[in-house]
Amino acid sequence: MTETLNYSGRLLFENVLRSQGSVSSLEQYIDTLLASQPAGQILLLGYQPLIGQILEYLTDETGLAWSMGNSALATLEAPVFGRGCAEVKSLAQPH
Repeated sequence: MTETLNYSGRLLFENVLRSQGSVSSLEQYIDTLLASQPAGQILLLGYQPLIGQILEYLTDETGLAWSMGNSALATLEAPVFGRGCAEVKSLAQPH
């Protein structure tokens, strides 16, 4: 992933993104992370059902959760990390 995105920054591996995690725990983690080091972009990699729950939470749109199949990629634009703050820019499913 780092080669494909030409990314050389720091990678964080956190249990808060495991499938059994909660949106509220992730939101708290992101708030703490951004307070210590503001970022222009964040890439979250996770598993269902949490990743789908995050998508619905950020967009405040029901029914999006299961559009996140294996290896799906959703691109969101959001000024902050919180309920209803994001707009889906793209949603890609691998073939």
